[in-house]
Amino acid sequence: MACQLGTIALQDAALLRRRQGLSALRQALALPHAVLDATFVPAEAEVWLTRLEADTAAEARPGPLARAHLTLRERLLREEAQELELRLAAEA
Repeated sequence: MACQLGTIALQDAALLRRRQGLSALRQALALPHAVLDATFVPAEAEVWLTRLEADTAAEARPGPLARAHLTLRERLLREEAQELELRLAAEA
């Protein structure tokens, strides 16, 4: 559970960085003469950037209920492990 929660947190951070990068890229491309390449076609860049933004927005992420469920399962498993340790120590 802890591993899954850690993975979700890392994925959330990566998604946030991607969104920030796309936003910065959109702002940079909106500036006049932002690209000094003579072969640059703004309309093609717009299509490409729009597709990247749509892909990023469509990425499925676990919702609050799924995250809460994982947190609860982890807590309950830790409590169960502590109880088992106490019982085993009492038997020894």
